[in-house]
Amino acid sequence: MKILLILCLFVTQAQAAKLSQETVVSAPETVDLPLKGLESSHHLDENLSSAESKSGALELRASSWQPKQLVLSSYSTSLSEFKNMGVPELGIIYNKPLNGRLNLEIGFDLLALKRTGTITSGGQQIALEQDAYLPQARIGLDYLLVDPAKAVRPYLGAAVSPTLILTKRSAVDDGISSFGFTVDGGIGTLIKLSSLLDLNLNASETLGSINSSKMENFAVASGIRVNL
Repeated sequence: MKILLILCLFVTQAQAAKLSQETVVSAPETVDLPLKGLESSHHLDENLSSAESKSGALELRASSWQPKQLVLSSYSTSLSEFKNMGVPELGIIYNKPLNGRLNLEIGFDLLALKRTGTITSGGQQIALEQDAYLPQARIGLDYLLVDPAKAVRPYLGAAVSPTLILTKRSAVDDGISSFGFTVDGGIGTLIKLSSLLDLNLNASETLGSINSSKMENFAVASGIRVNL
């Protein structure tokens, strides 16, 4: 009887040991995140952003430039010199990357000036005023002095501007339409405000003359550039 009990106890222990061996506690499997895929996606976004910037930028600009001396004929000898009407020269410019750091600049600027004076008619002094408009096309190049990806990007620039001088027929004169060219060169800095916007600060010197008018002068300008 004792032998039978011992055999039963031995069988029970053997079965328990077998069950403990079959029961395996599996450790949680580690999951490798697709970091390479995420990195590729990040680089793809950067490449897309770079490709978009290569499509060019549109800039709205204001400049302090005005001719040093605008000489136009008149019926009166008591007219003042042409002065700014309180609004700076305004322009819109398209900037297109050409190769690396070199960029093409095409734009249009408009400046309005005014002069005042008097004329004697029938023994009376009559006040006069005349507006002059200077529309300018602009074709130029600028060269970045640092990598285009940097947040602050100084550059050198130069441009030629076909320019008109226009006045309407009035008591001052019969109206004038004169055409000529000016050239300018300067240095500027682009400051990144966001992925789409840049601030452009520029200082330049303009040279040239149209008939008797001296177009040369120093100017500073600022603009907001929108990357397309």
